[in-house]
Amino acid sequence: MSYNACEYCGIEASYHDVILPNHIPVPCCEECYAVISRYPPETLAERRRTVKRYLREKYNTVLNSPEWTETQLAELGPSLRLYIEGSQQLRQFIRQRLAW
Repeated sequence: MSYNACEYCGIEASYHDVILPNHIPVPCCEECYAVISRYPPETLAERRRTVKRYLREKYNTVLNSPEWTETQLAELGPSLRLYIEGSQQLRQFIRQRLAW
Protein backbone atom coordinates (compact mmCIF):
# COMPACT_ATOMS: atom_id res chain seq x y z
CA MET A 1 0.00 0.00 0.00
CA SER A 2 1.51 3.37 -1.00
CA TYR A 3 0.42 6.83 0.13
CA ASN A 4 2.99 8.83 -1.91
CA ALA A 5 6.42 9.95 -0.74
CA CYS A 6 7.46 9.92 2.90
CA GLU A 7 7.19 13.41 4.36
CA TYR A 8 10.47 12.93 6.23
CA CYS A 9 12.82 11.29 3.71
CA GLY A 10 11.11 11.10 0.32
CA ILE A 11 11.04 7.35 -0.27
CA GLU A 12 7.81 5.48 -0.90
CA ALA A 13 5.42 5.84 2.02
CA SER A 14 3.53 2.88 3.35
CA TYR A 15 2.15 4.38 6.57
CA HIS A 16 0.49 7.54 7.80
CA ASP A 17 1.93 9.45 10.72
CA VAL A 18 -0.59 11.65 12.55
CA ILE A 19 0.39 15.13 13.71
CA LEU A 20 -1.48 16.13 16.85
CA PRO A 21 -3.44 18.08 18.05
CA ASN A 22 -5.20 18.53 14.68
CA HIS A 23 -4.85 14.87 13.64
CA ILE A 24 -3.22 15.76 10.31
CA PRO A 25 -2.23 12.58 8.40
CA VAL A 26 1.26 12.66 6.91
CA PRO A 27 2.61 9.99 4.52
CA CYS A 28 5.53 8.16 6.08
CA CYS A 29 7.85 5.24 5.24
CA GLU A 30 8.28 2.29 7.58
CA GLU A 31 11.70 3.35 8.91
CA CYS A 32 10.68 6.95 9.63
CA TYR A 33 7.42 5.76 11.18
CA ALA A 34 9.37 3.51 13.55
CA VAL A 35 11.60 6.44 14.58
CA ILE A 36 8.68 8.80 15.14
CA SER A 37 6.80 6.14 17.10
CA ARG A 38 9.71 5.77 19.53
CA TYR A 39 10.43 9.49 19.92
CA PRO A 40 7.15 11.30 19.29
CA PRO A 41 8.04 15.00 18.83
CA GLU A 42 5.07 17.31 18.57
CA THR A 43 5.56 19.43 15.46
CA LEU A 44 6.28 18.42 11.88
CA ALA A 45 9.58 20.37 11.96
CA GLU A 46 10.65 18.55 15.14
CA ARG A 47 9.72 15.22 13.59
CA ARG A 48 11.80 16.00 10.49
CA ARG A 49 14.82 16.93 12.63
CA THR A 50 14.42 13.75 14.69
CA VAL A 51 14.32 11.55 11.58
CA LYS A 52 17.30 13.31 9.96
CA ARG A 53 19.35 12.97 13.15
CA TYR A 54 18.44 9.28 13.37
CA LEU A 55 19.37 8.62 9.74
CA ARG A 56 22.72 10.44 10.13
CA GLU A 57 23.55 8.42 13.24
CA LYS A 58 22.39 5.07 11.86
CA TYR A 59 24.21 5.44 8.55
CA ASN A 60 27.23 7.37 9.86
CA THR A 61 29.76 4.74 8.75
CA VAL A 62 28.34 4.55 5.23
CA LEU A 63 28.06 8.34 4.92
CA ASN A 64 31.70 8.79 5.96
CA SER A 65 33.14 5.96 3.85
CA PRO A 66 35.69 7.03 1.24
CA GLU A 67 34.83 7.70 -2.39
CA TRP A 68 36.30 5.20 -4.86
CA THR A 69 37.25 6.03 -8.44
CA GLU A 70 36.62 3.67 -11.35
CA THR A 71 40.37 3.09 -11.55
CA GLN A 72 40.52 2.05 -7.91
CA LEU A 73 37.48 -0.19 -8.28
CA ALA A 74 38.98 -1.86 -11.35
CA GLU A 75 41.95 -3.01 -9.24
CA LEU A 76 39.69 -4.93 -6.83
CA GLY A 77 38.48 -8.49 -7.02
CA PRO A 78 34.85 -8.99 -8.10
CA SER A 79 33.44 -9.65 -4.61
CA LEU A 80 35.11 -6.67 -2.95
CA ARG A 81 34.25 -4.43 -5.90
CA LEU A 82 30.58 -5.44 -5.68
CA TYR A 83 30.58 -4.72 -1.93
CA ILE A 84 32.21 -1.27 -2.39
CA GLU A 85 29.83 -0.36 -5.23
CA GLY A 86 26.86 -1.37 -3.06
CA SER A 87 28.16 0.83 -0.24
CA GLN A 88 28.54 3.77 -2.63
CA GLN A 89 24.98 3.29 -3.89
CA LEU A 90 23.68 3.13 -0.32
CA ARG A 91 25.58 6.32 0.57
CA GLN A 92 23.99 8.13 -2.38
CA PHE A 93 20.53 6.85 -1.43
CA ILE A 94 20.95 8.00 2.20
CA ARG A 95 22.24 11.41 1.05
CA GLN A 96 19.10 11.80 -1.07
CA ARG A 97 16.91 10.93 1.92
CA LEU A 98 18.75 13.46 4.10
CA ALA A 99 18.43 16.15 1.43
CA TRP A 100 14.65 15.63 1.11
